[in-house]
Amino acid sequence: MKREDIDKRIDMPDVDAEWARFEREVIAKDTKPGLLRVAAWVGGISIAAAIALLFILTTSTEESADQPMMAQQAERQHQVTKPTEEEPMLAQLTGNQALPSHTEVSKTVHASTPKSSKTIPTTPSTKDTNVYDCWEISPRYHGGDKALLEFINANLRYPELALEYRAKGRVIIGFLVDTVGAVSDFKVIRSLLSCDTLRLHQEDIAQQGEIGRLIENQMKEEALRVVSLLRQQPRWSPGESFGRRKNVKFYFPVRFQPTEQMIAAYESDKQLHGSRH
Repeated sequence: MKREDIDKRIDMPDVDAEWARFEREVIAKDTKPGLLRVAAWVGGISIAAAIALLFILTTSTEESADQPMMAQQAERQHQVTKPTEEEPMLAQLTGNQALPSHTEVSKTVHASTPKSSKTIPTTPSTKDTNVYDCWEISPRYHGGDKALLEFINANLRYPELALEYRAKGRVIIGFLVDTVGAVSDFKVIRSLLSCDTLRLHQEDIAQQGEIGRLIENQMKEEALRVVSLLRQQPRWSPGESFGRRKNVKFYFPVRFQPTEQMIAAYESDKQLHGSRH
């Protein structure tokens, strides 16, 4: 749609036509030719001034539009260089003095670190300090199981109270066999004992329980003593798992079984010296 059609639709007067008519009817009649030239000159100056003013206003508007962006850039730069919350704390720790730069710190560290030709290993030790209850290759006494049993029986001293009531059974002792075959940490794990109830029931009811506890304690102490003698023996072959030596918890049952010879010797000695329990 043309501009003239739009003006007619909204009843907008034709400004150019009205101004031309005003010049012909008013200015041309009432103004002399000299004044017309002056008016034209003044009008030209006014138009030039208006154009200059418009240019100034446009330039100032663009500058004002650029100012927020420049302000944002300045604020971002200020945020980058703004000290963090940790810097005041560091300043307090250093007596409010300026902190040295990264380069200065690096130089100070290198200067204070003594030079050494040896390299300090940083990898942790891989020695296994765990204790295992199961293994692939069992720890072995230097003479084998038969030699171990012979050593225990040869050094076992049967408690007299246990012989009196014909006590028998097993006391299980646990101990550690480490990766070099040394034995240590001997403990009583469990006891499975019994005695001649007919002999025990001959005693007073109040004493039967006490006698049973004494027999059990004496047999535990003897089992622990005789197995602890293994410290004085040659070292064991250590247990292994997946081709590596392991610290192994080994369990050995000390068997108490009185023989006829042991009982006869005890009865003979009791007749000579009387009962000593």
